[in-house]
Formats: sequence, C-alpha cells, structure tokens
Amino acid sequence: MANFISSYAKAQLAKANSVYSATKVRQTQLELQRLKLSLKEAIALADSLTSEYDEAKDNLRRARKVQRESLYEIQRIEGKINGFGHSKKRNYNRDNRKYDLECELATLSITYAEKVKNLRKAEEAFINVGKMHSKISAEIRSLRNKIEKTTAQLQEERKEANENFAYQIVCWDEVKAAACDLLELSDADRKDATIACRDSGSTRVIYGNNGITHGHAEIDNSTGKVTYHRPPEAEHGSHNYIK
Repeated sequence: MANFISSYAKAQLAKANSVYSATKVRQTQLELQRLKLSLKEAIALADSLTSEYDEAKDNLRRARKVQRESLYEIQRIEGKINGFGHSKKRNYNRDNRKYDLECELATLSITYAEKVKNLRKAEEAFINVGKMHSKISAEIRSLRNKIEKTTAQLQEERKEANENFAYQIVCWDEVKAAACDLLELSDADRKDATIACRDSGSTRVIYGNNGITHGHAEIDNSTGKVTYHRPPEAEHGSHNYIK
C-alpha cells in the first residue's frame, strides 16, 4: 500500500515535470516562429528600403547636377554683365543687352533658390532613408542572433522534455508494478495488465483479458487501498466493492 502511494506520488510529479517541459517547448517554438516572421518582415522592409535608397541616391545626384548647372549659368551671365564695365558713355544696344542679361540673371536667381531648396530636400531624403536602412539592418542582425539562441534553447528544452517523458513512463511502470503487487497478480496477468489514472481519484487496473472478459480493479490513489476488484470471469455486482 505504502509502496503504491509513493510510486503514484512520484509518477504524478514526473507527469507534472513532463507537462511543464512540454509547455516550455511549445512556448519556445511559438517564440521562434514569431522571431522568424519578424525576420522575414524585416528583410522585406530592408529590400524595399534598398530600392528606396537607390532612388534617393539618384534623385540627389540629379538635384546636385541641376543645381551646379544653374549655378554655372548664373556665373556665366554675371561674367557677361561684368564684361560691360562701367562706361559713362551711353550706348543704346549695349545698355539694352546689359539690361536683358540682368533680367535673365534675376529670373535665374529665383529659380536657383528653388533648385537649392530641392537639393536640400533630396539630401535630407537620402540621409533619412540611409538611417532607416541602417536601423533595419541592425534589427535583422539582432533577430538572427536571437533566432540562433532560441533555436539552441529549443534543442535543449526538447532534450529535457524527452528525458522527462521517458522518466514519466518509468514512473508509471512502477505504479503498475505496485498495483499488481497489491492485487497479488500472477506473472502472466502482470504482463498484459494495463492501468489508467481516473479523474475520480483512483487508478483502474485491467488484467487477464482473454478476448471475452477481464479482471477489473480500482485503487484509491490517496490511501492506496483496493476499493473494487472483480477477477476475470467473475460476476459483476456490488459484491466486488471493498470497504
């Protein structure tokens, strides 16, 4: 009786440890799946940012080119204006030409300011997308590192879960042996006997199954007492209950 109670308690503890280990494995598996999904999303974002980065780089190159060309044109016209000098003699054609160049310069100066503004926007966009790409690249490295560690953790937890499951089987084999001892079963009956832990708080033992009938016993898990025992081929009835 005492042997059955201690064996049952040991088996219940082993079962709890096994369930806990299996739960940890499932939680780690879910975490690993979450990390892999996050990595997939981060890589997709990095790919889109790479295209955006290349586009921002091209836009910046074009904006710089436009700004330079506009500046060169302003400098060219300024050079022409300066070439007229400061003669006091009136010259209708020269004065008109100088006036036209000055008007053109004023217009170019206005458009140049807008081109400089566009260049600053292009530079800012290029810098921002570069920062975003650097950030997501760092996140990808971090995720890959976490996946590697979580994978190693999962392998260890699976190993522990398998060991706990195997130990649980050993413990329930001990419960079966203790139950068979209580019932004083023969070696032949012990060989094919099966046990099942019931929600009612008892352990059911089925033995001697010849395809037609079988022996049936119930053992109280808390006291280790046999509360019901009907040998194979015996009649069913309340007389099989043991007080």
